[in-house]
Amino acid sequence: MDIVIEFGKIYDLSEKQTRILKALEFEDLTARKLSKQTQIPIGRIYEYINNLFSLGLISKSKKKPAVYSFSNKEDKIQNFIKNKFKETAEKEARVLSILEKSPGEVKLLTAREDYILESRRIYDEEDKFFFIERAETVPFYFYPEDDEDYKRVRKFIKKKRELTLGNDSLEKLYKDNYFCNLKKDKKFISITNLKSINKFFEIMKRALGEEKFKKNVRRIIRLIESKNIHCKIVKEEYPYYLVITKNLVLICFFTSGKVINLLIRDKGVAEQFIVFFENSYRNADYAAKFLKKSLKER
Repeated sequence: MDIVIEFGKIYDLSEKQTRILKALEFEDLTARKLSKQTQIPIGRIYEYINNLFSLGLISKSKKKPAVYSFSNKEDKIQNFIKNKFKETAEKEARVLSILEKSPGEVKLLTAREDYILESRRIYDEEDKFFFIERAETVPFYFYPEDDEDYKRVRKFIKKKRELTLGNDSLEKLYKDNYFCNLKKDKKFISITNLKSINKFFEIMKRALGEEKFKKNVRRIIRLIESKNIHCKIVKEEYPYYLVITKNLVLICFFTSGKVINLLIRDKGVAEQFIVFFENSYRNADYAAKFLKKSLKER
């Protein structure tokens, strides 16, 4: 097993970033030599080099021209993983800190039925939503609206992981209500993870077949290019799912095989979460560009 290739796949490094790490695996190189070995144009390679440097995966000499190194790769990879873990832990701590300060209503939703009914109520009551998708999940409108196609995709996903909503009449109520509100003059703004989209597309293609898969991707593109529905992609994987409005926050933690759903009805807390969302959204990439490229490549 090639540790650099596997590391790149697990942590969503781009193919060009992985190519640079492979070139530096056994020798230190200047940007010009890296460009030659990796076939990445010199005008573009600095973008990838600087990103790898900021992640702590490569080091840079002070002399000119600068020489880049991936020596002690095991230590660099371990430090990278520790930093990623620390970032996730800090974000969880910030979220929990906000929850502890909440003077408003906090409701623990332990039953799946309570979660679905509260979600339906939220979609009916509110007119603007901010979503942060948990790792392995995508915005709900990525699913086919057709009931049979929806069930096929959910069945395939259920083989891979436990589903929060399950697969029964209650889930149909949730689905129908969600898509109904999607067609109204409401705003849906989402952040989702690149790896999650890739996995979801692989499953959807197997479940629906090539033709229906492409038809659904084109539908998603039309949705996220509309004035009311927007989606951006990040490489970061969040350990929780968030629904945020101006009045409330619904947060879902997945831990030790259990689901913990908290509903916080507090405008002050909601405002803080909106700021948190906007900071992440600002630096993310628009999903439409990626989906169009994905559609051409498949």
